[in-house]
Amino acid sequence: MNVEELRKVRERYREALTPNRFAVLLALYALGPQPLSVLARVLGMGWGELDSALKKLRELGLVEVRKKIVGRSIRTVAWLTEEGEKLVEELSTLFDSIKRSRESAGLPRERG
Repeated sequence: MNVEELRKVRERYREALTPNRFAVLLALYALGPQPLSVLARVLGMGWGELDSALKKLRELGLVEVRKKIVGRSIRTVAWLTEEGEKLVEELSTLFDSIKRSRESAGLPRERG
């Protein structure tokens, strides 16, 4: 992957990939639909941080948030849209490609 390709990736995902939004996307991809209380606890986020991340992800069409009956109570639940799932899968493919490129170039894994 060259510098120009990295710039394109950055521009394409700029809105979605702040650290908190990225964490929410990954958690929902890994865990599936989750009540917001569980999502906040799993990610170690306060309500304000989580709400802010979810608001933007909803605006981008990557996440849905709705009230649902869970057991005997009503909970607010978040899940990835089809577009959100595609984004995470595309990023996973991108990371795999970068890893293969590094390995084929013989780049060391350690830093420094």
